[in-house]
Amino acid sequence: MAKADWLYGIHTVAAVLQRHPERVLELRVQEGRDDARLAPVLATARTLGIACQTLPRKAMDQQFPDANHQGLAARCRLAAAPHMGRHTALASPPPCAPLPNPAPRPPAPVQKEGAMPAAVCFPLPPCYS
Repeated sequence: MAKADWLYGIHTVAAVLQRHPERVLELRVQEGRDDARLAPVLATARTLGIACQTLPRKAMDQQFPDANHQGLAARCRLAAAPHMGRHTALASPPPCAPLPNPAPRPPAPVQKEGAMPAAVCFPLPPCYS
């Protein structure tokens, strides 16, 4: 099973329930949060069969001490990064192939004394851009 982590806040939890409901494992809801902003999120969770645990505000604040949880948190299965396999993280990227005939760079413009320096941009090879 993939690692799980907590997401919190009404908009964040609503978005994950809408876009990736299969990742939501459970919800934690602050006691007394029965307002209109939370109702559709809780209704969606009930429809999806996601367990909801109600906690006192003090418990929510202790579990999420540095978070503006807004009385709602979801434990979610994190998605694995598609490009990161077990061995990919240690592999180095392929080197850039040398250019067959590098174009000569144009000479830098001559600057008059006291004038603002001119910006000169040289195009980068495609593998560096």
